[in-house]
Amino acid sequence: MANIFGQKGGAIVLAMVAVAGAHANLVNNGSFELGTNPGSFTTVTTGGSNITGWNVTSGSVDYIGTYWQSADGSRNVDMSGSSLGRLSQSFATVAGVLYDVTFAYSANPDSPNGGLRKTDVNIRETDTSNLLSSLQVTWDVPTEGNTKTNMKWKTASFSFVAVDAATTIQFDSLATNSFGIAVDDVKVVQAVPEPATIAGLGMAAIAFLRRKKK
Repeated sequence: MANIFGQKGGAIVLAMVAVAGAHANLVNNGSFELGTNPGSFTTVTTGGSNITGWNVTSGSVDYIGTYWQSADGSRNVDMSGSSLGRLSQSFATVAGVLYDVTFAYSANPDSPNGGLRKTDVNIRETDTSNLLSSLQVTWDVPTEGNTKTNMKWKTASFSFVAVDAATTIQFDSLATNSFGIAVDDVKVVQAVPEPATIAGLGMAAIAFLRRKKK
């Protein structure tokens, strides 16, 4: 079969594949859409398997359905259920590669006492629990003024360099009561190469194809 792309076309395709791979979300069920139907909401305790791909490893979380507005899709998680919760998931990585983490966050607007809501987001080496990177987000309920129909979701982001073939993302509630930070739309993607790097990929592919043709 004839090469319908040509040398330069093939190089461009290879570069596009590299960029597409960088955009692939490594987190399974990042928007919490898959799992047992929570209805309005349901509390998931340690060891519960209600949320596909995610593990509640301490305390409890509230798996939110129709109770309030989501950032993406129709479900999200309040990090404080009947107690302060910990939610985690492990995913495949490549040692030495830079990854970007983004997620949406808001807070339970029902708190009778208002105040700050906090959660830690940690990236750890799966086998050793070695901390690679972390971020703490806060939400001041009275100041932010969110409601169940307008959660005023924000987006947070940070990066990390993997050191092993598996890495874990972990959310820890730091609330003072059962009204916690809400999280949604969690993404971990390989950092997008700089334009110069993409160009380099293209030139490398052209050089490879030329050598192969000789």
